[in-house]
Amino acid sequence: ANSAWTADVVRGIYGVTPDVLHPPVDPIDGRERWDDRENGIVVVGRIAPDKRTLDAVRVVDGVRERGHDVHLHVVGTAPRAYRKYVERVERAAAERPYVTVERDVPRSRIETLLRTHRYGLNLKREEHFGMSVAEYVAAGMIAFAPDGGGQREILDERGDRLFESVDDAVDLVAAAIDADESPDLSPKRFGRARVREAVR
Repeated sequence: ANSAWTADVVRGIYGVTPDVLHPPVDPIDGRERWDDRENGIVVVGRIAPDKRTLDAVRVVDGVRERGHDVHLHVVGTAPRAYRKYVERVERAAAERPYVTVERDVPRSRIETLLRTHRYGLNLKREEHFGMSVAEYVAAGMIAFAPDGGGQREILDERGDRLFESVDDAVDLVAAAIDADESPDLSPKRFGRARVREAVR
């Protein structure tokens, strides 16, 4: 299974507990020094209701209300089925000069944003693993995610990185900025070599 959370779900349904093998997420090359990074938040993934993309805008609004000059990049695919939701996200961005939405960008653009910004944010509850969260860590960012699913494991179940609500997320991001925290999770922890070794 790709996380202990998924393994627990499998055990509950089938009565069998699989071994856990987190997916490979290699460190992102060219990571900028922390002091040189932009004071911004990046959200990567599908722009969809289950990903709660609009909540990311609310989080950034809240952090800015605390006096922090942060901006937000929403980067992801826009499935046709969620066209109306995507339009709502784009309208919210158009009303805020500090929010940018980029759809269907190449991988190189995503990596550029990840290695040049400080914070990564995920809003989907109970991700089976949380690939975007793992990529934030691999890029040397401070990552925040809902307190549920496999992303808890990625963030070592830390109370200062996992939140229950939008208000909690605002508190955590603002606290990290106030304390001038820097990332302390290894970008190599989900590397390909570890997966190869575990499979062998």
